[in-house]
Amino acid sequence: MSLIRDVNGSLGGFNFRHKRVACFAMLGSLRRIDPALRPGDVIPLSVAATLALERIEPRLTASRAAEREDQLNRVAVAISALVPIFKRDPDSGVFDRLTEQELAGGHFRDGARRFVLRDDEREIEELAVERLDLNTAINQLLRSMK
Repeated sequence: MSLIRDVNGSLGGFNFRHKRVACFAMLGSLRRIDPALRPGDVIPLSVAATLALERIEPRLTASRAAEREDQLNRVAVAISALVPIFKRDPDSGVFDRLTEQELAGGHFRDGARRFVLRDDEREIEELAVERLDLNTAINQLLRSMK
């Protein structure tokens, strides 16, 4: 059973923006994000995607590194539909939430280590999710697969 097919199937024919609103409503996550996130409050998105993939598909093994990166990119898309994704400003160290416009106008690369904006090919690195949100997202993904 494909993770992305399950996520898309559970959310019906909504467009990307509506999927995110529906997911936030389902999770009760319509809350303000603390602007003072610290590095200990978040984990890298690539790590979060790896943890989620291991919980969702424990027997899934990729034969090639590129295949594994593709799987992690797809899991990052599913996570981003459920919880906020943050980018860290390399100069200030401040975490800022990726906007709906950014998420709709880009794609994850390199095993969820980078997010590339389609309009200007700008790459965003140092992506993260809140630790508490990751468990919520994984549990929601597991429920959607049943």
